Amino acid sequence: MRFSWTGRQNMEACMKGGCNCGAVHFEVTGPVMGVIQCHCSLCRRYTGTATISVVLAKREDFHWLAGE
Repeated sequence: MRFSWTGRQNMEACMKGGCNCGAVHFEVTGPVMGVIQCHCSLCRRYTGTATISVVLAKREDFHWLAGE
């Protein structure tokens, strides 16, 4: 995943992201309510990594730009 932030440092601006192949793009236009690093066994198994990053935002602030 790729992410980019625009705007103020308080995370109330637009965050855009997408997959590495470029098929999926999304943006979050409202405030981010939190960022979580989970390291439970289910997340480690799902991603094949030590942790998974999760960004919490309101559903109405999340928008698909391409793919799904």
